Order: sequence, then C-alpha cells, then structure tokens
Amino acid sequence: MARIYIIAGAPGAGKSTSGRLFIPKGLEILDSDDMSLKYKIAGYTDFKEMGQLKFNRIFNNRLFSNANFAIELNLGFEHHYNYVKRIKQVNSENEIIVVLFHTDDVNLCLDRAKMRAENGRHFVAPDVIQSMYDNIFPLFNKYKDRFSGLIAVNVEKTGNTYISMEYDFKNKKALPTLPLPDWVKREFKELIRDLSPQIKRLPRRNPLPPLTTPMNLKKVEVLDAKLFFS
Repeated sequence: MARIYIIAGAPGAGKSTSGRLFIPKGLEILDSDDMSLKYKIAGYTDFKEMGQLKFNRIFNNRLFSNANFAIELNLGFEHHYNYVKRIKQVNSENEIIVVLFHTDDVNLCLDRAKMRAENGRHFVAPDVIQSMYDNIFPLFNKYKDRFSGLIAVNVEKTGNTYISMEYDFKNKKALPTLPLPDWVKREFKELIRDLSPQIKRLPRRNPLPPLTTPMNLKKVEVLDAKLFFS
C-alpha cells in the first residue's frame, strides 16, 4: 500500500508555488507542466506531448514500486480522474490524499495564470480556467469515495495560504480552522454538518506568509497538516 498526495486546484491557485508546503517534507512531486517546460526550453516543438509521456511513465513506475509520492493535478476535468482510477486499479488499498487549493475569488486564479504566462511558463486560456474552477467540486463529490483524506487549503488575496480544514474519510474525522472560508462551508457542508461542537472549540491557526522570497520559504512551518503526516 502506498499513499499518494494529489495537489489539486484550478490553474493559478498556487499549487506549484506552495503545494510542497502541505505534504510531507522531501516527498517527490510529479508535475507534467514542469516536465513539459524543460522540453520547451530544450527546443522541442512537441514539448507538451513529451512532458505528458514522461509524467505518465514515471507515474506508473512509482505506482508499481509501491512508493509514496505526490502529483500535481487540476482535478477540474473528468479525464483528470483517470489518474485517481489508476491509483486504485494498481492497488485498491492505496490511499489518496487530496491537497485542494481554492479561493472564493476566481479572478485571483485568472490574474496569477496570466502573470505566469507572461513570465514564460505555460498558458491556460481564461475560459478553461473558469471551467475547471466550476467543475472542481462536482467532480470531487462524484469521486470522493476514492479518497482517504482531504487537506483543504484556502488561498487569500494577500497571497497567504493556510489549511482551512482536514478531513479523514475513513474515520469521518474533521479538523477545521476557524473562521472557515465561505467555500469550505458551502462545498463541504456535508462533511462538517455534524461537527459544529468540535468546530467551535478549535482555534484558528496562523496562516502561512506570502511566498514572495526565498527568505519567506525558509520561515514557513512545513508540517502544518495534522491528520495525514504519519
């Protein structure tokens, strides 16, 4: 049995910038966009296809080696869930922890994605970003029986990112942070519905600082998640 972390969210939500801060330290992260960028820099015209092929090859190798690892995946389209199905197909006992980056302001994602493209990284059209943003929760709910855990990461306009809620699907245990952002209360109301007394007793944890300089990265407390680091 292996534990696979899926760092998910719409383009521009902050997965690449701070996803590694919400998984166990040193865990390998597979990112097809990063792989494609390296082929692009090397001058290949079919860099997207080559990056995806490399990602798929390494992904399957890691699954069959029974290794713990993480992947970056939007989870905004149905075909993204082929990887979720594959993880369970190789070993039904594999655990999938979704680290979901989200914000109530889709414009934050749109602005960040635009800035990223202007800096030479991959471009995602605004209508595609909007579609993935809209699809994330319907698809998540459709496949949530495949997941072992959820780490919901709230993304603020200031650039702060912090864990707003963790949920253990097996034990039906929630660890929320107060105050809960609107999207957590709205999209995960079924998960927190019967946990009101528990929520009221839990204090708010300090958010992580904006990831603007290497100095800030060094100051961040990495092991912020409580339920899924054992």
